[in-house]
Amino acid sequence: MIRSWPLGWVAAFFVSASLTPALVAAQTLIVRQAPPGGVVEVAVGSDVAGSATADSLGDATVTLKTFPRQPAVEMSTQVFLDVCGTRRRVILIERSFQPPAVPDDCIRRAVAGFFVLRPVSTLVIEVGEVTPIVRIRQGPAPEAWLRHGPPPPPSLFTAAPGLEIFGGANFVTFRDAVGRSCGTLQGCSGKDFTPAYAVGAAYWVSPYFGAHASYLRAGTVKVSGTGVGYVFDTDIDVEALTISGIAGAPIGRSRLYAFFGANRHRAAFVTTETTEDAVIVEDGVPRTIAGGTEVFVLNTAGWAWQFGGGFDVWVRPTLAFFGEAGSGPIKGSNQDAPEGRTDDHITFLLIGARVRLSGFGR
Repeated sequence: MIRSWPLGWVAAFFVSASLTPALVAAQTLIVRQAPPGGVVEVAVGSDVAGSATADSLGDATVTLKTFPRQPAVEMSTQVFLDVCGTRRRVILIERSFQPPAVPDDCIRRAVAGFFVLRPVSTLVIEVGEVTPIVRIRQGPAPEAWLRHGPPPPPSLFTAAPGLEIFGGANFVTFRDAVGRSCGTLQGCSGKDFTPAYAVGAAYWVSPYFGAHASYLRAGTVKVSGTGVGYVFDTDIDVEALTISGIAGAPIGRSRLYAFFGANRHRAAFVTTETTEDAVIVEDGVPRTIAGGTEVFVLNTAGWAWQFGGGFDVWVRPTLAFFGEAGSGPIKGSNQDAPEGRTDDHITFLLIGARVRLSGFGR
């Protein structure tokens, strides 16, 4: 005998299932591998509870109502199979009762052990072997129990709901970082295109909609300038947490998607300015004013909107490569003093990989 679960696990599952609403109003018994066109009967004790004709694949489905008028919790039964030519008769006998006599033209096969039936039970019985194979489940039977032939290959279709995590290289461009740091100074330059990284997660509640969160770390923007009697260097570091709604359109192994939401940034502007010694003349006497180095720090934080989109290509049921782009303002006030704030705009490109943690293989 082959059963899906040991009897102890079945009983434990039934106890937990009793806390949930009933999935169906009656038991379902599915017989497989019966002679095509043959009659399949199901008896509870000595009473015939239902019958059906096997289809061309040898499958027949019979709906039972063994709990018609009382709120019975469960019934412990033994399963017997009578093979009578092309007719198959499944007999369910409540524990402590004896099965009816075997008809003269039948051969009886008993399944060892007991099965706990509840009002939501589904039994799948394969009768083509010498010893019947019995599987039991609450609610509808899994598709794998009813499949004919080998299982299909794992699907690479991306529309399955579930949880994904991702990470990759991040390339960020700042619209005003260099210009605001340099002002009108001619001898000033810098690069506002910075590589760094981003990580995050997405949860798809349906094939087309979900939620998206990520941590974006921009690389350090470096600005250097030279004026009359001084030089300065400014380092700008920005990180942002984004939370967005996301919508997608699966196309084979690929998926196009767009997101819109908000970002919360933190930024640090650190300027180091070095002043050269200066010589002045007072009453014909030269006097040197010593130069020096000062450090100015501006820390800002704030919320702003953000939007973007991208595409991914699934090379495995659990692995995809993707690219996405997004844009949004970086705005916030000084966290250490009333004066000073950030008002910039970033555009980013993210290239990386996704790992699907649930919902794959559909």
